[in-house]
Amino acid sequence: MKKSIAISTWSTIETLSTATAHFFVMESERSIAEKGQFVVALSGGSTPRRLFQLLATAAFSRNINWKKVFLFWSDERFVAHTDADSNYRMAKESLLDHIPVPVENIFPVPVSGTPKACASQYERSIRKFFPKEKPAFDWVLLGI
Repeated sequence: MKKSIAISTWSTIETLSTATAHFFVMESERSIAEKGQFVVALSGGSTPRRLFQLLATAAFSRNINWKKVFLFWSDERFVAHTDADSNYRMAKESLLDHIPVPVENIFPVPVSGTPKACASQYERSIRKFFPKEKPAFDWVLLGI
């Protein structure tokens, strides 16, 4: 049986971000109902910033069970988390500082040490989070 793929387009970052925020709420509810958690890999760069800002508003945030949301990163620049180019910093300032997600549910990419050592450390933390299965995120955001 062939699966169909729905393709949607939006003319502005605002309409894209709003639609994605609604979808995030729906998917978090579905995943938490089915599996007890919603595991997301966040993207960086400028594309997701507006989405993060919207998710941080009461209109969206109050509809998300943040205690059961676990946040990883799908990409990161190898800079300090306080650096202006850090994807973690952008997510922290536009989303994390404004939502009641437990700190133990946030898994930033380590950036202290060599890139190879930090990548290995991050891989271990992902495998530890998914101990009985192959790592499989519910949602992976990618920038464009």
